[in-house]
Amino acid sequence: MAPITGVGDVDLVVVGSGAAGLAAAVTATHGGLRVVVLEKHTHVGGTTAWSGGWMWLPGVGACAADPRDKGQSEASAARSYLRCVLGEGDFEKQRSKIDRYLNEAPNMVRFFSSMPSGPLAFEPEDSTPMPDFHPCDGAGAGRLLRVAAFDGFQLGPALERLRRPLPEFAPFGMGIQSGREQNRFLNIFRSPQAFCAVVPQVIRFSWNLLLYGRDVRLVNGNALVGAMVHAALEIERQACKTDAALMGAGVAAEPARMFRRIGIMTSHVVCKLEAEHGRITGVMVQTPEGLRTVRARVGVVLAAGGFPHDAERLRAYLDHAITGQGICSAAPVQNSGDGLNLGEGKGALVHPPLSAPAAWAPVSLYRRRDGSTAVYPHFLDRAKPGVIAVGRSGRRLFNEALSYHDVVSEWMRKTPASKRLDAWLVCDRRFLWRYGLGAVPPFFTLRCVASKYGQYVQRAATLAELARSIGVDERELAGTVAQYNLDDKHDHAFGRGGTPYERWGGDPLISPNPCIGPIMRPPFFAVRLHPGSLGTLAGMATDENARVLDTNGAAIPGLYACGNDMAAVMGGHYPANGVTLGAAMVFGHIAGQTAVDSPEGRTARGAAQPPHEFSTPQRDSSP
Repeated sequence: MAPITGVGDVDLVVVGSGAAGLAAAVTATHGGLRVVVLEKHTHVGGTTAWSGGWMWLPGVGACAADPRDKGQSEASAARSYLRCVLGEGDFEKQRSKIDRYLNEAPNMVRFFSSMPSGPLAFEPEDSTPMPDFHPCDGAGAGRLLRVAAFDGFQLGPALERLRRPLPEFAPFGMGIQSGREQNRFLNIFRSPQAFCAVVPQVIRFSWNLLLYGRDVRLVNGNALVGAMVHAALEIERQACKTDAALMGAGVAAEPARMFRRIGIMTSHVVCKLEAEHGRITGVMVQTPEGLRTVRARVGVVLAAGGFPHDAERLRAYLDHAITGQGICSAAPVQNSGDGLNLGEGKGALVHPPLSAPAAWAPVSLYRRRDGSTAVYPHFLDRAKPGVIAVGRSGRRLFNEALSYHDVVSEWMRKTPASKRLDAWLVCDRRFLWRYGLGAVPPFFTLRCVASKYGQYVQRAATLAELARSIGVDERELAGTVAQYNLDDKHDHAFGRGGTPYERWGGDPLISPNPCIGPIMRPPFFAVRLHPGSLGTLAGMATDENARVLDTNGAAIPGLYACGNDMAAVMGGHYPANGVTLGAAMVFGHIAGQTAVDSPEGRTARGAAQPPHEFSTPQRDSSP
């Protein structure tokens, strides 16, 4: 099979261009390896580009605040929290990877924020810090970091190769940063300060749209991907300058290639892993020019996004009627289990989850004007005052303010195994105007809602009429809403607003309970909920160095996994927002440094010792 033209042999192949894959690629390149990233989609970024960009990294903030502590106290508290959430048994099963995650998080941030080639600008939350999901021992707030808004102009033509954010979270294409900026948009007509802050941003966006046809200010997950791609481009530019200087000095140049140090190639589908004598030595790739091979002297990193769109594989982990109903995933459709299939083909063990096989989220389905279907995850609206979730019976199903993962988990637990998971979010006119509902943004007039979202949201003048239109019990729905309206301070049915995380998701301008408000101003509205996912948590078994393990528990030489292709660090539990992306960045970094430090890595770069001072695995001795 012919090689990809202009690529030749590389040291490391990375499959997938989300945060995990890019972290592994940039780390390995800085360590002296020649790396190629192969992405099956036409655009770079994977699920990360659609995400909020938050990373759960306990200890990093404390490390920055007090260098003497190095984040150890905060990491110890986080360890206690995880022990509480996972339970003693599951925590001990995951202990080695959890310890590596917590110990390596500050090193990962330090590495990427100090790169000579385009350092990443990490920043903490700029509004009220989000608490951890569960009020357990060791729970805290302010453990999230993200990459600051990034100027897309720095990417040059590569900007158009970046996966754009979901239009439902970027109205008219304008990126809105989660946190303070998002809160300002939600309160634009309730606060003069918010209005004055939003107007200049809208003007700036309009100007960019007029001149360039898009917003060039990248935020959230788009900012993280853009900054990582920029770092890769800077490495490559520096390599080209070095080659030019060598040629000027009379030193013979290498044969012409597409790239010198790191290349990112889209529309390249990896079909097969190549192996010699039990070691992974390359990949077979379907390119726009045909089937080709790429040889990898050090190995291959699998970071293809898990299997949220592999219905058959996901069905194997579910014992509910949801198997026939299906899971609506908000992840890109390209995340169809390629990495796991490749690994299994070479003997990798796909680790069954200790808890959930996926990161659940309640979603609704919205038909866009271009005919495509948007899977909208309900992150913000459920905890706001003045909305409830009811089932076919017309009664409430769960505490709506729980985390997105816990809501679906409770929904599954309380629904008999033979029944479908049916639910509707119900609210009134005041709620729709103030907060929006699913894909319907706030501050839309009733006429605009009817014309643009008439097939998505059900509307009725009375609760009885709404109940008939959505197929729920009329009398029960009326009674449910009446009882909910009586609980203006405390939710006697489910205790909504009873934890720091739930109150964080409510409306801070509403007291005493920011999650409770009446449903009484007609017309009334309803949006249908479906069980959905943000990504998968089951994946290939790895050790704490991101090396893929076979069915006997031995590392497969030359094969690494990170991101959602790797079995989740938390074993299928979901303790906090940003834990998936945080683990992706940390173990992507670990995968890259492990490849650099391997015997093959040292041989490939022709050095006896690593050129950078990578950290070594540590086992925390605290209980």
